[in-house]
Amino acid sequence: MSEFFQFVPDDIHAIIGENFSFPANADSIIKAPPASASVVENLPVITIEEKGKECIICLKEFEVGSKGMQMPCKHTYHTECILHWLSKTNSCPLCREELPTDDQFYEEYRKMKKREAQRKEMLKDLHNSMFT
Repeated sequence: MSEFFQFVPDDIHAIIGENFSFPANADSIIKAPPASASVVENLPVITIEEKGKECIICLKEFEVGSKGMQMPCKHTYHTECILHWLSKTNSCPLCREELPTDDQFYEEYRKMKKREAQRKEMLKDLHNSMFT
């Protein structure tokens, strides 16, 4: 569990309400936890079929016929490289797409962040519809 959330009760919405928004610098304060072990275990292992591809983590070229692990975003890495990476954080090293975690408080933070972004987009659309 993230140190930041160790004292946050289970029902965070009962205390802060549904319309709570995190401060602008929350991403620099809240450290992403490791990816969920069950999600990592189920990442597909693929066979590298073309020459010239490299693992963006170790910067070594894949050998044709070798195995690599593919993220949901379709980026591929050496299995040992991505397993080590995902034991530290939950995102793709290249595009930063996040995988689920086992940290319930971080998952709640992600949901709240997503809702906040959706509200901002809805307000932008509403504003734009008034002037078109």
